Amino acid sequence: MAGDSDKKKNNKIMAFKIGRSVNAPKRIGHCEKENNEKYNTALIEKSEYYKHYEAIIHDYFWQERIIRDEIKDGKTEWFYKKYSDIERVIRK
Repeated sequence: MAGDSDKKKNNKIMAFKIGRSVNAPKRIGHCEKENNEKYNTALIEKSEYYKHYEAIIHDYFWQERIIRDEIKDGKTEWFYKKYSDIERVIRK
């Protein structure tokens, strides 16, 4: 797992939220509003296998999973990973 210096940049958590939604932009906007945070979208992937993608990625990176109790929405879908690591699993 990355060190603390890799997990924060300018006092912001450097993590990815991995989830699924019928309307990703709307879901992201809802999370931003509820959590009073601004997110950068790294990837929105459309697939008929979306449920499987999410489950596989969550299982694959379970050791890097964090629970963000300080936020209201999407507390358990955050991971300390590099984008390239997440993308590699998606492309397998």
